[in-house]
Amino acid sequence: MKLSLILPTLNERDNLEVLIPELLLTVPQLAEILVLDDGSTDGTHEVVRDLSAAEPRVRLFVRSGPPSLTAALQEGILAAKSELVGWMDADLAMAPADLARLVAAVEAGADAAIGSRFVMGGGIKGQEAEGFRGRMKALKNVQNSEDSWVGVALSWALNAAILPALIGDGVHDYTSGFVVLRRDLAVSVRLQGDHGEYFIGLWTELERRGAKVVEVAYQIRARQHGKSKTASALSDYGRRGVRYLSAAARARLQSLTGRAPRASTR
Repeated sequence: MKLSLILPTLNERDNLEVLIPELLLTVPQLAEILVLDDGSTDGTHEVVRDLSAAEPRVRLFVRSGPPSLTAALQEGILAAKSELVGWMDADLAMAPADLARLVAAVEAGADAAIGSRFVMGGGIKGQEAEGFRGRMKALKNVQNSEDSWVGVALSWALNAAILPALIGDGVHDYTSGFVVLRRDLAVSVRLQGDHGEYFIGLWTELERRGAKVVEVAYQIRARQHGKSKTASALSDYGRRGVRYLSAAARARLQSLTGRAPRASTR
């Protein structure tokens, strides 16, 4: 089964120089890598064009309009040509070997495979050991990277407590952003939101349709190059938090009229 991989980018030159060659070497199912760029000013375009000249599977799309992670993903889904579509962060947080495991899960019969930081074997940024203590220590470890420990802590709280309380148990990583699914399924679902909150609605819609969804454990890695796009101040986290809670409220209403989100793990 061939895969179209979407990489949404904003100033990720140093990471892409490493990530794209590693992806091409590690994931044999890759038919194309679609780089959807949201106005980079650090030379990202030049790096991708050089890679594309040497490898025709690499395609660059320079977006117009306001930067939007969700809009970039939606454009990539529509441009994808393969029977499988997937996406991941371009900051080296997600390992190409883990992408290969998601593809294998779909090849084994799943309709969608989602990378999960919160099932057994998974881990948040900076985590070196299982359990609560391992995650608490991770918040200290991540301070040596370009990621914010506040963002990592809030992501943990959202997925471990807040979102399950609002939507229901059964899903472990509501805000993953790391997925491989059948293209026909991806095209039929309209992503909602502007940033990572879109994933909550995607989860709920997949489960409402009765899709077979598998969570695959993975360890997300801390950023070493470039700056995080999640937030730069507490006020930004507040605005993002409101969007996540709004998406959770919509998902809750949907689950009341359909099937509550449930997923198997591996």
